[in-house]
Amino acid sequence: MIKKVAVLGAGAIGGITGALLYEKGIDVVLIHHNEEFVNIVREKGLHIDGLEEDRYIKVPVVKKPEDAGCKFDMVILAVKNTSNKEAVPSILPYLNEGGFILSVQNGIPEDELFALAGKDKIVSGMTGWGANNVEPGHLTKTTGGIFEIGEYMGKPSKRVLEAAEILKHAFEVRVIPFMMVLKWYKLFVNASMSGIGAISGYLYGDTLADENAARLAIKIITEAYDVTIKADIPFPAKALAPFPTPNKLTARSEPVLNKTIALLNAVLKDHHAIKSSVLQDLEKGKKTEIDYWNGYISAVGKKLGVATPVNDAITSMVKEIEAGTRSITPDNIKELCDKELHKFREEYYQGVMDEYKDVTQCIIWPQPSLGFMLSDTYSRPFFEPGSPKWDIPKPFVLKIAACGAYIMPSVNPNQPLTQALINQQVEKSIDLGACACHIHVRDDNGMHTLELSRFHEVIDNLRAKYGKENLLIDGCPEGGKDFLDTCGPLIEFKDDWETCPLTCAAVWLGNLLFIPSTSKATQGMGEIMESVGIKPEMVCHDLGDIDNARRWLIDTGIVKKPYYFRICMGEPGWGTVTNPRALMDTYRQACDRILEIDPDSKVMVSMSGRAGIWGVMLAAMYGPPIIGARVGMEDSIWMRPFDDEVIKDNPSIVAELVKGLEFLGRRPATANEYREMIGLPKVFDKK
Repeated sequence: MIKKVAVLGAGAIGGITGALLYEKGIDVVLIHHNEEFVNIVREKGLHIDGLEEDRYIKVPVVKKPEDAGCKFDMVILAVKNTSNKEAVPSILPYLNEGGFILSVQNGIPEDELFALAGKDKIVSGMTGWGANNVEPGHLTKTTGGIFEIGEYMGKPSKRVLEAAEILKHAFEVRVIPFMMVLKWYKLFVNASMSGIGAISGYLYGDTLADENAARLAIKIITEAYDVTIKADIPFPAKALAPFPTPNKLTARSEPVLNKTIALLNAVLKDHHAIKSSVLQDLEKGKKTEIDYWNGYISAVGKKLGVATPVNDAITSMVKEIEAGTRSITPDNIKELCDKELHKFREEYYQGVMDEYKDVTQCIIWPQPSLGFMLSDTYSRPFFEPGSPKWDIPKPFVLKIAACGAYIMPSVNPNQPLTQALINQQVEKSIDLGACACHIHVRDDNGMHTLELSRFHEVIDNLRAKYGKENLLIDGCPEGGKDFLDTCGPLIEFKDDWETCPLTCAAVWLGNLLFIPSTSKATQGMGEIMESVGIKPEMVCHDLGDIDNARRWLIDTGIVKKPYYFRICMGEPGWGTVTNPRALMDTYRQACDRILEIDPDSKVMVSMSGRAGIWGVMLAAMYGPPIIGARVGMEDSIWMRPFDDEVIKDNPSIVAELVKGLEFLGRRPATANEYREMIGLPKVFDKK
């Protein structure tokens, strides 16, 4: 139980806190190093005014902890962070057993405090109200607000709840779990405003009114946010008032910058007249707390390998001002702009690529060797006994997927691997009725590659022969060495690719765990696709993947209507089914789940596994929302489910399916019919 309280550092915040608690009957003593302050308060009392009634409070005050003649259950630490190394050790001998220090300081001093006192001695706090030190013994409360306190990393403890009850005698208090999160929230805003204000002399409102200063402020926040993401700071999904969710205050490209600045303006609408404490210290010739603000962001960023160039520059400039080698002037902002630190990416997708550049793109476990990948053991899972597919209205989309990334001649000696053979089979398939093609390319060893020149060899040839009106090209930037490498074809061919798969799953291929795209990478790829006009095809290998698509892409607003799915079920680990009834049940369940998300959703199926062309014909008999099928030698080696005949070539598949569609009274869709089904504009080549 807390009976005896000390306030170490009786500046504006500490002095008012201690005096108001004392006035409400709490046993408090102020500890302040300034002898003039101590003498004035002892003689006249502490003068408080501003938002508080103008009065003098005769609160007990001493110069040093030992002068109090007692020990304390709680010490409210309100000194400047720059005094921590002297102040904290001085108070530790005067804590009772179970006593603790409640820090209400600026920035994030906890790492240093833990080192000085131990984690068991520190409780984190923040003040939401402001005050100024007019002169020794005279403090003015300038803004209203509350105390927020809690354990830095954990749920509220007994000591936190007891501390809250003490503070509630004179203040409104909110108890917060995991104070680290709230501290970073506040640091985003304070570092941006205080850092810019310190080097320029600007108030908060001046910073927001100056375009270049506001740009730099958003850069500061974005760098800080990147540090927190690398540090796995667990920000809640919902906003923590008064702040929006932290990513809303970041920007990486010009198209979103003005909206972000406007939001920051709204957050600070009542705080335009604030002068940062860092600037106030500089004007008084004092050492600042910049190492606990922008400097802290830089230090953590350096430790985690995150670049923070604007925070680095701000910290350096403030220290030069402290040393007397630089002046406080708006010219400092111009200097940063001359170094182009205020610039953002021109295109939205470029900003998304920057944001997601460190995201893990592809995981295969166990990691196979080249020899293993060339072997039957690696390729076999793609065509073990699997499942089929179905559909109904007259036009039925046939999209040819000629080679894929994984099937090797060890299991189908007919697999096309050279560019010439891929081109030849794709062209024949289109001539027979396919209106779209899904592009993969292989290297000289027959292995999957993202080499742009090889993509050009296929795509340029197809465009020269068919134009755009009669052929929709579906890209596949899968399996790059990292996120940026995987994005390369997306950007290179953004004017040629109209759709692109976006995998929403981790899947087992036989005994191999395959994570084609982590949730974060999936979201980044989706944002880029939408921003460059490529329709994402949300690929689901099992029913749970449909919910992944909803959570990752639809509820987040990344993917736009009409939602377009491809269900790819038919291999071991991929919603395996072994007969037509099971396949139809799987299609029904998947389509029902998709239609629950949105009744206007469209679905393609894949010719996966043993079912071969039977699966496509079952899909052709199913009806909406299924609009067509991706067919070819990427997803299967089998022609039919009841024998071991392997696929001879891609055109033979298309020819058989066209016959089947004609038997059902259906026909292959045109490219423009396909576009219309999934919400893309029709294309007409100039004659």
